[in-house]
Amino acid sequence: MMSYRVVDLDAMLAQLRAAGGWVDDKVEASENGRFGWAMDPEGNKFELWQPPEGGCPADGGVVPISRLTR
Repeated sequence: MMSYRVVDLDAMLAQLRAAGGWVDDKVEASENGRFGWAMDPEGNKFELWQPPEGGCPADGGVVPISRLTR
Protein backbone atom coordinates (compact mmCIF):
# COMPACT_ATOMS: atom_id res chain seq x y z
CA MET A 1 0.00 0.00 0.00
CA MET A 2 1.27 3.45 -0.85
CA SER A 3 1.41 6.02 1.93
CA TYR A 4 1.43 9.78 1.46
CA ARG A 5 2.32 12.41 4.05
CA VAL A 6 -0.19 15.27 4.25
CA VAL A 7 -0.24 18.52 6.21
CA ASP A 8 -3.98 18.46 6.99
CA LEU A 9 -5.58 15.00 6.89
CA ASP A 10 -9.15 16.23 7.37
CA ALA A 11 -8.85 18.75 4.53
CA MET A 12 -7.36 16.16 2.17
CA LEU A 13 -10.07 13.59 2.95
CA ALA A 14 -12.76 16.25 2.40
CA GLN A 15 -11.18 17.22 -0.93
CA LEU A 16 -11.15 13.59 -2.09
CA ARG A 17 -14.79 13.12 -1.06
CA ALA A 18 -15.83 16.32 -2.85
CA ALA A 19 -14.18 15.02 -6.02
CA GLY A 20 -16.28 11.84 -5.78
CA GLY A 21 -13.51 9.56 -4.56
CA TRP A 22 -13.97 6.66 -2.16
CA VAL A 23 -12.75 7.59 1.31
CA ASP A 24 -12.85 5.30 4.35
CA ASP A 25 -14.89 6.81 7.19
CA LYS A 26 -12.36 5.49 9.70
CA VAL A 27 -9.50 7.76 10.82
CA GLU A 28 -6.89 6.32 13.18
CA ALA A 29 -5.00 8.48 15.67
CA SER A 30 -1.92 7.38 17.60
CA GLU A 31 1.35 8.76 18.96
CA ASN A 32 2.67 8.40 15.38
CA GLY A 33 0.06 10.79 13.98
CA ARG A 34 -3.27 10.45 12.19
CA PHE A 35 -4.03 8.02 9.37
CA GLY A 36 -6.81 7.85 6.80
CA TRP A 37 -7.44 5.73 3.70
CA ALA A 38 -8.84 6.27 0.24
CA MET A 39 -8.93 4.50 -3.11
CA ASP A 40 -7.67 5.64 -6.49
CA PRO A 41 -9.85 5.34 -9.64
CA GLU A 42 -8.30 1.92 -10.41
CA GLY A 43 -9.32 0.52 -7.02
CA ASN A 44 -5.95 0.72 -5.27
CA LYS A 45 -6.23 1.63 -1.60
CA PHE A 46 -3.72 4.16 -0.27
CA GLU A 47 -2.95 5.66 3.11
CA LEU A 48 -2.70 9.31 4.09
CA TRP A 49 -0.53 10.18 7.08
CA GLN A 50 -0.51 13.42 9.05
CA PRO A 51 2.51 13.37 11.39
CA PRO A 52 1.98 14.55 14.96
CA GLU A 53 2.96 18.08 15.90
CA GLY A 54 6.68 18.15 16.63
CA GLY A 55 7.35 14.74 15.05
CA CYS A 56 6.91 11.28 16.50
CA PRO A 57 8.07 11.16 20.13
CA ALA A 58 8.62 7.38 20.29
CA ASP A 59 11.45 7.37 17.76
CA GLY A 60 12.87 10.87 17.74
CA GLY A 61 10.60 12.16 14.99
CA VAL A 62 11.04 9.34 12.48
CA VAL A 63 8.26 6.87 11.70
CA PRO A 64 9.53 3.37 10.85
CA ILE A 65 8.90 2.44 7.22
CA SER A 66 7.04 -0.69 8.38
CA ARG A 67 4.38 1.57 9.94
CA LEU A 68 3.96 3.45 6.68
CA THR A 69 3.68 0.39 4.45
CA ARG A 70 1.37 -1.85 6.47
